[in-house]
Parts: sequence; structure tokens; C-alpha cells
Amino acid sequence: MKRRLFLKHGVIAPALGLVNSWPAKSGIPVSGGAKAITSLPSDSEGGRYHPGPIQNEYSLFLPGEREALRNSPRASQDQAGLVKAGLGSYRRIKMAYIVRFVQRYLPERRAAFMKVEAKFAAMEQRRNDFPRGRRCQPYAGREPSNTLIWESEFPSLAEAQAALSRISADAEHGALFREQEPYMTESYTEINEVLDFCRG
Repeated sequence: MKRRLFLKHGVIAPALGLVNSWPAKSGIPVSGGAKAITSLPSDSEGGRYHPGPIQNEYSLFLPGEREALRNSPRASQDQAGLVKAGLGSYRRIKMAYIVRFVQRYLPERRAAFMKVEAKFAAMEQRRNDFPRGRRCQPYAGREPSNTLIWESEFPSLAEAQAALSRISADAEHGALFREQEPYMTESYTEINEVLDFCRG
């Protein structure tokens, strides 16, 4: 029997009460041990098929996926307008800000630029009233290697802004900056918020 004809008989025959006579009409012999079909499944009405959801890789969860969705990142805003981020049961453990000075210098004047930068570092070590920072230079990435990055961390935004004001008003720092400026092609300042989370 062709597949289409088989499906046609399988749906229409029960609806017409021809279940018992269907094997004979279709030409399919019934084996001696086979039982005649006397009723339809409970999920069928009048021989009509009712499709249901099929579980597959798009509807089933792998181990850990349900928990990951339950602990998805969330953000909220308090009355002061500050946005607070949360990651499920995670919480912020530190509020801090990083001030960064990014300076690009002429590659052929690197020695002269670094000579003045060493004076900046010596000043930071000598003075207790001046912010101390860490210096780094790109090794691989988006920024060119002729870039110097100075950064220092502060416990609050107010302290970070106060440090910037103190640096810009400092006479010794200003003199060193003017000495170094001819070797620079670009410089700018960043303030970045530190985002540290822990479970709690």
C-alpha cells in the first residue's frame, strides 16, 4: 500500500467506525496473534490527529543551562539615578575608579620621551602628596607600541577627580609635562569604573 493511501485509511477509517474491517478492505492480512483495534487513543477525537511539541536540542536544556539563565545579568537604578549591575546572586564587592593618562609619542624620539618619563616616576617616589601610578606600554593589540599608559586606582570618583585637579595644578608636574610635550603626538585622560563581583 502506498504511504499516502495508508495514512488516509489510518485517519479516516477510525472516524467512520471501520477499524475492524480496515485490514480486509486495505488488503493487509491480520496475523493470528494480532488484536483488532477497538478504540482510539485518548488524545484523538474522531480520528483527527493533534500535533504536540517535539522535544529537541532547541527546547531541551543542557546541564547547567537552566541555572545560567536563572542567574543572568541584571541591572537596576536607584533613586539617585545610579545604575547597579548584578549577576544573579552576585554582588559588587568594591567601588573604585581608575584614572588613565594615554600618551602617544614619536617613535624616533622614544629615548628622549622615556628619559622625561623617568623623571615623572622619580617625582612620584619622592613625594607623598602626589598620586603614584603604574606604567605600561602596548605589546600587541589595537594601540600602537609607541603609546605610554599611566594609571592609578582611587576608592571613589571624588578622590579620582581631586587627584586630577591636584596634578593639573602642580608646578613640578607642569614643568615636566612641558619638557615632554614636544615628543608627543596625542594625549588624553580616561576615568574607568572598576567592576568586581562576588557571590553573596
